[in-house]
Amino acid sequence: MTSKTEQLICRCGPAFAKDLHQLVSETRDSPPCGHVHPAHWQQDNGLTQVAWFANAQSTRSLPTESVLLTQPAAPFASDIALQSGPPFSGKLRQIATGEWAGWHQWAGIDPFEEATGPFYVARDNNGIITGFRPGAHNCNGHGMIHGGALMTFADFSLFMLGASQGEEVSGVTVTMNSEFLAPAQAGQLLIGRGERTGGGRSLIIARGMITANDRPVLNFSGVIKQFKKGA
Repeated sequence: MTSKTEQLICRCGPAFAKDLHQLVSETRDSPPCGHVHPAHWQQDNGLTQVAWFANAQSTRSLPTESVLLTQPAAPFASDIALQSGPPFSGKLRQIATGEWAGWHQWAGIDPFEEATGPFYVARDNNGIITGFRPGAHNCNGHGMIHGGALMTFADFSLFMLGASQGEEVSGVTVTMNSEFLAPAQAGQLLIGRGERTGGGRSLIIARGMITANDRPVLNFSGVIKQFKKGA
């Protein structure tokens, strides 16, 4: 029997994969069984694996020959206490429903970030915070989140931290330094925190850290060259 504080990992063979898909489809929109991410579906040596959050009732129709594992539930973006309103002034779109309700997305145009993300930003009592839940398309050949995806999220976070004084930053990255501390996995909650450390009229300097399910995975720092207003 499982509780609502557990993440279920179910593996089954091809004959039961359809039943497993049906079960998750039935429970994914009923809290605490929601937050199912496509990245959690994996194929490995003919087995289908899925991780999702559920309680004992939702496991009643698991495929009889499946293997059910449990592990402590990963954190949700919705668990973080956010300040109300936008984190800074600028082109932001607030998310109204789902795990990211109350967070914001940058509403400008950045096709590469959009293909890698989506990325989110908010403000809590400690300052600017960014969020990202990577999927299978963000993985490298070893099944871990690709360093390029982490650095893209770090670059997004750099600009969000640069806006910590209250106004959106428009510009380009001049330098970006990063240190990989540990691997991240598809489906984990990535959170970016940091600070704006300096700069002037044309440059902004910031640094931060990205964690995956509260485990540090990347340190970063960088410099942004601001565009002139109206340019």
